[in-house]
Amino acid sequence: MPLDKSFAGVTSPSKNDESLVDRFDAYFQLLSANTKDLIEQAFALRYQVYCMERQFLEGDGEQPSGFESDDYDQHAVHSLLLHKPHDAAIGTARLILPQAKPNSLPIQQLLKKNGINSPDYFPNDSVAEVSRFAISKDYRRRNLDIGSSTSGRRDRHGNLPCLGMIEMLLRQSVELGVDYWGAVLQRLPRGRGCVVADVDLNREATARTSFPALDHRVL
Repeated sequence: MPLDKSFAGVTSPSKNDESLVDRFDAYFQLLSANTKDLIEQAFALRYQVYCMERQFLEGDGEQPSGFESDDYDQHAVHSLLLHKPHDAAIGTARLILPQAKPNSLPIQQLLKKNGINSPDYFPNDSVAEVSRFAISKDYRRRNLDIGSSTSGRRDRHGNLPCLGMIEMLLRQSVELGVDYWGAVLQRLPRGRGCVVADVDLNREATARTSFPALDHRVL
């Protein structure tokens, strides 16, 4: 997934956009998890979401109880989303950065096992893998004390937290010179393998025109 970092045609946000930004800033805070304490908060949230809520992963027996981590965390950058009223970490994500050796990213290894040469599609030195994107179930579904207005009811369903996490990933990518994102977006019914699907570029182009945010992108 190539990242558009030209920011051509960026215009000032409208009044509604400022309201959206104000609501986000009032209730949420984005942090780069670059200290031991913040990273542990990210690992704890991953354990909550992936091991307890979704039961998608098993906790590593070598890790302290309540943490989820793996070897890829050693060459990844992490982010946290805090909910200010409850002073709680409710979202996290990581960007796994490529190493000098080929096929250092999980998605590259998966593609290789299925006969797909990743350098044919994206260069190794400017790609990163988005993974462990998680928002606590409690905060995906509960009232976040944003208010009783229509916008408040909409926010509590997770739009603002998700958009905030994506913003943080984009900011980190720009800072690190990442031009492409890779991510595993589908899960096989059983076992390991590769799910391949065609992308309708015409439909994609049409869909992009339906996002008002693309008319007034602000970073």
